[in-house]
Amino acid sequence: MDLFPTILDFLGLAVSDCFDGTSLLQARPQFAVITADNGNRDPVKFCIQSPYAKAFFSYRSRTSLPGRESTIFLEKVTDPMDRVNRINVYQPSGADYFRTNFRAGLQLLYPTLVQENIFRQAGQPVGR
Repeated sequence: MDLFPTILDFLGLAVSDCFDGTSLLQARPQFAVITADNGNRDPVKFCIQSPYAKAFFSYRSRTSLPGRESTIFLEKVTDPMDRVNRINVYQPSGADYFRTNFRAGLQLLYPTLVQENIFRQAGQPVGR
């Protein structure tokens, strides 16, 4: 990140490759990943927060490493005020809502996650 490329970007001017940094205005992922505390062990739950929703997941095992998990469970989906959203991921509108809000975060966490047919009802596995 650099100030001069940011000024050029703000003015709508092309930013050349001669700068070391990048504009602060460049698009960034629109999500955050939050993990639950699990003492001194790896987290067993996590949340992906998009600008409009939060999805809460848990792992199948409390003892294996998260990177080795083959299954994650979708616990619930809420709005930014933590009100539960009742979406049906079996319906096209629910699946689209889930993909729109959480696909980018899941792909970064689990690059091999299968994008089609990954949905199960709350408390059921989301496999990869």
